[in-house]
This record gives sequence, C-alpha cells and structure tokens, in this order.
Amino acid sequence: MKTIISEQEIKDFLKAYQDATNSHVFLNVFEMIHPRALYRFTDGDFSGIKDIEKAFEDNWKTIQDEMYLISDIEIIHTDVNSASVGYTFKWAGLVDNEQEAGKGKGTNIIVRNGDKLHFIYEHLSK
Repeated sequence: MKTIISEQEIKDFLKAYQDATNSHVFLNVFEMIHPRALYRFTDGDFSGIKDIEKAFEDNWKTIQDEMYLISDIEIIHTDVNSASVGYTFKWAGLVDNEQEAGKGKGTNIIVRNGDKLHFIYEHLSK
C-alpha cells in the first residue's frame, strides 16, 4: 500500500532538483520531470520534455555559472499520489560578463509516477 508523500521526501526531492539544476546537465534534470509536464516561466510556457529542455538550455546559455537555490518551502498539499509546494528561489550568475542575481516565487505540483516522484507542473515568477 502506498503511503502519503512525506514532508521529508518532498524536501529531499527539491534538494535533488536544485542540485540537478546546478549541474547544468539537462539529463540530470530530465529524470525528475514527468513527460507531460508544463513549466510556466516569466518568458513563456513550456510543455513537454523537449520544450522544457530548450528552456533550461537557453537559460544556462544566458546565465553563465548560474547557481539556483530553493528555500522557504511551504507544503500546501500532499497525498499518496501528489504534492503541491510553494517556495522562494534565488539565482546568481554572469549575464553578459556581469554578475547578476534575482529571486522569485515558485510553485510545483509533484506526482508519484511508479515508485518515483516527478514534477508535472512548475510556475516561477518574480
């Protein structure tokens, strides 16, 4: 019998996602994203793995040596098959050879897909 997705599982999953994002290797991120995922960023919506991969790759080209951090995690809902979370994100890196940084709010819906967790929705905004 499946158990409710725990707070610790969610925090561990978000930490692994942060680390995968900071690797700047999409294959590391890919394993955490549901094939039908929708990502909504300030510059548009990205649906499915190919679109999401392009968004990540474009971002890594724009922001060299980016470091991405997730904090202030708020678990909104959790059950045996899904979880909804909100958080603060921060980023820093080089844009046109100048150090820049920013922050915003993120919302994710996480689903259990077999025995693994995957993001099916992400919304980042300033």
